[in-house]
Amino acid sequence: MKKLISNKPFIILLAVFISTVFYFVYEASEAYEQYDIPFAFECNKTTDFSIYDALEGCDSNNILSNFDYQLYLEKGNYCDFNSLENDITIIDSIYNDFYNITLPLFYAALSDSMIKIEQADLGNYNPDYLINKLGWLERFNYYAECSPRNNYLYGGIEERWMQSILDELDTYLNNNKKLKYASKFKTIVSICKLHGKILPIKLNSLEKTSDYLVEGRYTYIWKRFWENTGIIIKIILLFGILFTLYSVQNTIYSLIKKNRNEK
Repeated sequence: MKKLISNKPFIILLAVFISTVFYFVYEASEAYEQYDIPFAFECNKTTDFSIYDALEGCDSNNILSNFDYQLYLEKGNYCDFNSLENDITIIDSIYNDFYNITLPLFYAALSDSMIKIEQADLGNYNPDYLINKLGWLERFNYYAECSPRNNYLYGGIEERWMQSILDELDTYLNNNKKLKYASKFKTIVSICKLHGKILPIKLNSLEKTSDYLVEGRYTYIWKRFWENTGIIIKIILLFGILFTLYSVQNTIYSLIKKNRNEK
């Protein structure tokens, strides 16, 4: 009984430590979701829509304001490179003013107008929608390579969308700190990083450790510890582990002995 009492400080410290680790692991694991990547964003390829349908009432003086952006975004096949290039060619052949009409028209349609129309999806965190949209934006890198004349247009659309998504990610994270543990959120942040857009996510040491534990990165945790600690800390840790094992063994032995004596 005396041995059991003498181990009370250890039991209390152990309970506090386990409770703290459990809390952070729980916080991290609660935010994790099933890791399914959605299919890439696609337009309606079966539509019989023609870009001429969106030009009703338009002339060279008012096309940027009178063009039916919503109709084009609802029915146009702008997800297909050849279709998009064909639409650009049609507009440019009609108005013959690439820099003042064609370029700003398609930039407005596929960036500002689309962002405004899809604000409801952007305003609420929807990881599948964001991953889907990022997959669509990835195409513009290839579009720019395949169409040098329109490379500024495609690069501008991607840049506008990426900045908008990054701003929304920052808002999502401010409203829900647990998102920094979510696998899909991490995927989105990683994709943005590949596009040169960095979202700073601050994790303290304990949060990072619990995050790695949830991800099963045990060897990484051990490697970081072993490489970033000196010999004195390693010796202290060794004695701490030995003391812990001894205390646990001693406590269990005392409990068993107590139960036997009570019988």
